[in-house]
Amino acid sequence: MLARTSLSASLLLLGALATGCGYTTEEYQLQGDKLTRSLSKQRAAETRADEATAELDSAKARIAALEEKMRMLGVDIEQKDTRIGDMTTSLAERERALAEFRARAAKLDETRTRLALLKAKLEELSNVGVEVRIRKNRMVIVLPGDVVFDSNKDKLRKEGRAALLAIADVIKNDPTLATRDYQVAGHTDNKALKGGPFGDNMGLSMARAKTVLGLLVGEGGLAKEHFSAAGYGDTDPYASNDNEDGQKKNRRCELVVVPSVAEILDLRQLALEPTPAPPPKAPLKTPETPAKPPAAKDAPKDAPAKETAPKAPAKDKPKAAPQSP
Repeated sequence: MLARTSLSASLLLLGALATGCGYTTEEYQLQGDKLTRSLSKQRAAETRADEATAELDSAKARIAALEEKMRMLGVDIEQKDTRIGDMTTSLAERERALAEFRARAAKLDETRTRLALLKAKLEELSNVGVEVRIRKNRMVIVLPGDVVFDSNKDKLRKEGRAALLAIADVIKNDPTLATRDYQVAGHTDNKALKGGPFGDNMGLSMARAKTVLGLLVGEGGLAKEHFSAAGYGDTDPYASNDNEDGQKKNRRCELVVVPSVAEILDLRQLALEPTPAPPPKAPLKTPETPAKPPAAKDAPKDAPAKETAPKAPAKDKPKAAPQSP
């Protein structure tokens, strides 16, 4: 109370002095209030700092006590820290693996989308007898053999030529298709050929594949570096050869879209991997030492006794000669 009275008196005195110096009493009172509030905030902050320091010291003491109890129970705190570090490393490795998996999945989705668009563009040729299939993980453009060729012939029919030129136009006018690689594959049924210039079904299928290839890269205007030809004869049937309908399906000419590196496996990664060490060779077996024959005492009782040579009669030992004195 006394301090408050003294503070009031001091303020009045300072107010009077301030009045004489050109400040009003109200202005001085306002400045005094600001000073009082600042001092109050400072004291409150110091109080909170002291309380926080006390709480921190208390927490440190509790942690020290807990560590001591854990040591008394035989818990290795440093080893636990190492395990936590190992767990963190394992978690980071899993996150990296997950990121790689997501990137690979995104790449597969992109490839799947590209192939779906490719299939959609090629299916536009269905009106000329062309069929698009997915077979043996390959996209295949199939032309029925009876549409493209006459029986046992390698000369293109009018319908087959028109279908092939339509395929060439689609491929040539699409940058995605024009840069792909293709294989022309000839196939037959299993009916044996009877004479003729081709010899057998394999020769006929190869001749037909070469004819189709020549039209595509010739009149069709496609880049020959993206095409190859192969004859399979009756070795790769699409349907059963036990009936006429299956044999008709097997007589076909295919344009196989060769998968790109991105669509199968990047073999360049194999060059970066270290060559695995060859497995250790098994030690050579040394020939076993033949077992010694059993001793006489171990011989069976029924075995005949070995003949021994008769001992010579013992001769009388000569007596020692008397020593001379």
